[in-house]
Amino acid sequence: IAVEDSDRAAAQGMTVVDPATVMATHLGELIRVGAPELLGRREVEQLMEGFARTQPKIVEELVPGMLSLGDVAKVLRNLLREGLSIRDLRTILESLADHASVIKDPETLTELTRQRMARAITAKYREEDGAVYGLILDGQVEDLFRPHPGQKTAAQLPEARFIPPLLRSLDAAVREQSGSAHLPLLITTPDIRRSVAALAMRHVPGLAVVSYREIDPATPIRTTAVVTLRE
Repeated sequence: IAVEDSDRAAAQGMTVVDPATVMATHLGELIRVGAPELLGRREVEQLMEGFARTQPKIVEELVPGMLSLGDVAKVLRNLLREGLSIRDLRTILESLADHASVIKDPETLTELTRQRMARAITAKYREEDGAVYGLILDGQVEDLFRPHPGQKTAAQLPEARFIPPLLRSLDAAVREQSGSAHLPLLITTPDIRRSVAALAMRHVPGLAVVSYREIDPATPIRTTAVVTLRE
């Protein structure tokens, strides 16, 4: 709209944003979405070199003694892919150093690192009343992501026949929450978080998935809806 019409539009309850802010917002979102691809080995190496100037022992212990630079990069990209900041490099690298002596899988290390980042994750989703609001999965839905009895495999995606009704349920729950002030958030048990997040990222854009261990124990959790399987 024309600049001279902005006051009238605002008086009618419309949100008025200047072009520079619109451009900055879209550019910021573009960078956020593309951050995992922008973070290559060279960028990770520069981060590690910068961190080593103040915390050399952690870097010396971790790379290459426990993990390769490539594995550290995979963990950092995993965090960025789900919208988490990697600014607190100390917490991330200390978590990797604590677990990498026995665990080498970057995906598992990512989950353990997320749990160590509980304070930052909680702050991202905590509302003004001090609570975190989120959807939860019905117990039967959670079981779809777990291995069958006797299997020793990690959490996995549900059988193909269950995915369409599950996606309809998730989509409906998110749409019902769209009119509220709460960010779209799904809270799951730790053992299935990664599998649920993989499904949500592909089919329910904008829905964040965290586990109960990623929320500060002192922060109340308020359930906004329970996702059941819609046939």
